[in-house]
Amino acid sequence: MPPNRRTLLAAPLLLAAPALFAPDTAPRAEAPLLAVKLKPDEDEVAFQFDLRPQETMLGFDGFTEVFRFPGEARPLAKLPIAGRQLLSVGFDADALAGVKQRLAALVGWDGRALRVLDIEILSFSAASLTAKRSLIGRIAATADRRFLRVVFDAAELSVPGPRARRESWATLLAWRSDSILLDVSPHRGRPGSWQARMEEARDKVAALLRPSPRTTITLDMLGPTGLLDPFGR
Repeated sequence: MPPNRRTLLAAPLLLAAPALFAPDTAPRAEAPLLAVKLKPDEDEVAFQFDLRPQETMLGFDGFTEVFRFPGEARPLAKLPIAGRQLLSVGFDADALAGVKQRLAALVGWDGRALRVLDIEILSFSAASLTAKRSLIGRIAATADRRFLRVVFDAAELSVPGPRARRESWATLLAWRSDSILLDVSPHRGRPGSWQARMEEARDKVAALLRPSPRTTITLDMLGPTGLLDPFGR
């Protein structure tokens, strides 16, 4: 997909978590993110983002796959795993009234084709007359680069209320040939917890991504999974 005058060469966004219920003030990296190592033992591949009126398209040099994300999408980071790198692509997902949400699609090579391997929540905030809710997700490779770890911090402040309810947990993701990323977390969320609700949403997202390599993501697709409503309203 050749770049044009609207092609985005955006700098990566740092995945440090802002304070709960506070605006995102994370600094931006100066060096632009322009290429990613898709396959083990091969050079990095350049990519281009092309902003359209309702979506952003992403293409990689030498590959026929064209990815489409809602609204304005940007490259966030290169995530090393299993001898390769995944490209984290951030995009807004403000689908519900009073909600601000940002998601990350992890794009990479599954051994046969490029595809969206996973979708994670980076930030979610919602405010009403009775409560404020916030969820932050941070994605990083493990030290041995065999897995990705997603750490979540969630909070709910009742209005009025004596204190906030908080919950934190981590999800461990593994790369598998000819498949999407696999959740290999050793511990599951207790019934009724936000972690358990997120695990249910993750299973539905996996069912959406697993059957065949998916390159287009829309908010209409994600709505039924529960990913756009992690607290359940």
